[in-house]
Amino acid sequence: MPNVLHLKEPVYVADIIGDVVAKVAEYYGSQVQYIHDSRRQVELRLKNADQAGRVKYPLIALFHDFPEKIGIDYYADVTLNVIILTDTKKEIFSDDRYARTFKPILYPIYGWFMKCLALNPNIVQTDPGNISAMKYDRLYWGTQPAGEQGLNDYVDGIELQNLQLRFQQNC
Repeated sequence: MPNVLHLKEPVYVADIIGDVVAKVAEYYGSQVQYIHDSRRQVELRLKNADQAGRVKYPLIALFHDFPEKIGIDYYADVTLNVIILTDTKKEIFSDDRYARTFKPILYPIYGWFMKCLALNPNIVQTDPGNISAMKYDRLYWGTQPAGEQGLNDYVDGIELQNLQLRFQQNC
């Protein structure tokens, strides 16, 4: 019999992050929305939801496109960009932003997000302290509508750039 190449079944990263966000909502005790798309399309979708009067926040968004470096003993090392958003008021200053949005909403969601990543069976890192990312508190997104699409919302957020995760297939 000829040598048959073994092809790994794909791991659906966007779906796994969606499962993580569902766990965040369960643990956080509040409805946390999830969307994944390009940054421009995320902004457009939020603008359309705003025009339709739908509740959008708090929200975790995964930005496409992201590289998947396929591994040998695991599925892939993946570098993601994620943002956690909540609505805010245009006229408040940084100390009020921390008191109203960051401490009671964004930081707890961020903490649960990191914990739930580590608890997911498809993610190799089992300790949130071993997950590498560049974290930004985005306070002054609330001083003007966010995004290139002219988003109607005033938002604060925590942005995670270069979120490094190793994914495995969960048999």
